[in-house]
Amino acid sequence: MKKKEEKVDYHKLALTELQPKLKEAKQKVAKLRLEIMGGGIKNCRGLRFAKRDLARVLTIIAMKQKQEQKQKDSVSEEGGTSGREKP
Repeated sequence: MKKKEEKVDYHKLALTELQPKLKEAKQKVAKLRLEIMGGGIKNCRGLRFAKRDLARVLTIIAMKQKQEQKQKDSVSEEGGTSGREKP
């Protein structure tokens, strides 16, 4: 019986920690595709799960980047008004 992989909570990881996870997920998908095409694997379920894991990492990276951008925009708006009011 194969050992189950432990679940990782990607939401708790920083962007710098997610980049290696993204690379690993892409490599895993590519490896499984090659094995399936070569006839080494008949059960495609592993590829499906690997793709979902890749999508999770990409989604969380996009969310964190958007969140960082919002924080930068809010900081720049607060400091750049120079006393003038918006019409």
